[in-house]
Amino acid sequence: MEEPVIIFQHIPKTAGTTFRYIIQYQFPPSAICELYGSSGPHIQRINKLQNLSESQRKKIKIINTHLGFGLHNYLQQPYTYITFLREPVNRAISMYYYYQKTKNFRFSNLSLREFVQSYGGVQNGMTKNLSGIVLESQLSDGDRSQKFFCTEESLKIAQENIQKHFKFVGISERFDESLMLLQKQLGWKIPLYDRSNISKKPNNIDQDTIKLIEELNQFDSQLYQYAVTIFEQLIEEQGATFTQEFAEFQKANQSGSHKLYYRVNSIYNRAVNRIYKELVKS
Repeated sequence: MEEPVIIFQHIPKTAGTTFRYIIQYQFPPSAICELYGSSGPHIQRINKLQNLSESQRKKIKIINTHLGFGLHNYLQQPYTYITFLREPVNRAISMYYYYQKTKNFRFSNLSLREFVQSYGGVQNGMTKNLSGIVLESQLSDGDRSQKFFCTEESLKIAQENIQKHFKFVGISERFDESLMLLQKQLGWKIPLYDRSNISKKPNNIDQDTIKLIEELNQFDSQLYQYAVTIFEQLIEEQGATFTQEFAEFQKANQSGSHKLYYRVNSIYNRAVNRIYKELVKS
């Protein structure tokens, strides 16, 4: 029986960049298919997947993508999904300061309040992603002016998709525990790691803005709590030894020498993956 390909549903600002580097510890470059890109229509990334040769397709073990849920409809092989969710207020604030740091021209002159009011990606963005709304928007003939609203039905679909299609849903705020659960569920070798692509944010966000973010993310809050409940049930099933293993992992990961080793290996892995991509292009 053919082994399912893993689709890593990379929802922005949920610790996905750090997790992508960890994925590079698990698989050789030829086994990782990355469907990212900020330019060109999203259908190009679907076409890239569908245009893989038979030999390339058989090598792929995992697909990393910002495309919304639904990519399995374009696959020929068995599949399963994994993803991370993050507390919605933290996610919205982190995304705002990420765009400020990268000087995104669309948002650089906006206040946090203006940003969350104008950017649909931080208005129930996780529910939109896991219910299929995001992919529908991405593939809507490039017409991003069309509005794609999130409803109670969208939340229900997202929850059903988690139950039916997802092998694992991690929690960003509990990243170490998530890695250890993945190790047990998928048999991965989890390295000691360092966090990447973290946006520093102030602690003095006014309460009115926080309340606004909460109001605009009511479905995401429910989805997040739904995932946390499942997550805690998984931890409970591990038994008493999990707590001890978790404490040992965290202690080891605080070592300066281990972090240096991780950084060196991350640089090497990234270089190998980039070289491989260039070779494949040519």
